[in-house]
Amino acid sequence: LPRRQKEALAHYAAGLEAYRGQRWQAALKQFGLAQGLLPEEEPSRVMAERCRAYQTSPPGEDWDDE
Repeated sequence: LPRRQKEALAHYAAGLEAYRGQRWQAALKQFGLAQGLLPEEEPSRVMAERCRAYQTSPPGEDWDDE
């Protein structure tokens, strides 16, 4: 993989870890960095949207991160 893609994947993975821990701001930062490297990729954009939604309306205790 090209270096740029590897870096984007690393940021996405870090964002996913933060997302699963309900650390929305940290996840948003990582997804944003991934988007900055590969703006055409959709997963980071979608996950950032989810984070913003959860910041406004946090999930319940029965939340499943899938």
